[in-house]
Amino acid sequence: MLRSLSIQPVLPIMSGDASSHSRPEPVADVLAIADPSKGVNAVIEVYFRPATGPQQPLADRSPDYAFKVSFSELKKLRSRIQTSVGRGGHCDHCKRVAMYMTYCWERPRLLLPSWHGGMSLQTDALAAFLNQLLCFSSELGSESHPELVGIVARFLQPHQDV
Repeated sequence: MLRSLSIQPVLPIMSGDASSHSRPEPVADVLAIADPSKGVNAVIEVYFRPATGPQQPLADRSPDYAFKVSFSELKKLRSRIQTSVGRGGHCDHCKRVAMYMTYCWERPRLLLPSWHGGMSLQTDALAAFLNQLLCFSSELGSESHPELVGIVARFLQPHQDV
């Protein structure tokens, strides 16, 4: 079970199991960049996916918007999501999200000791974490899980320009 919860970047859904091809995909991809300016911060870059046509690699595009986020804001996000899904008693999707929230926060850790004695965010793990939350919210849909979808959508709104 934990193998399916491993932190991976968002991949095209057309590979793998044919029953997964009809799953809705997120409308954006997220990249995280370290922000060494003050404390344990990161810059989140959001790239909207094109509605039609082939998707260009993110390295060839400029972000649609970016904002700063601190580790304390990430902890609040995690807490809100865990409160909304509980222990997964509502449905199997909630159970997957609840297990992912526990697993991804523990291994690999989002924080690592930095060379100057403080802590720094692992940007790859953070980007994978946020991309997976986008996948979960698009799969669950706003009809059956409006609270979770709202939490993720509000967090990813531009709130502090870079």
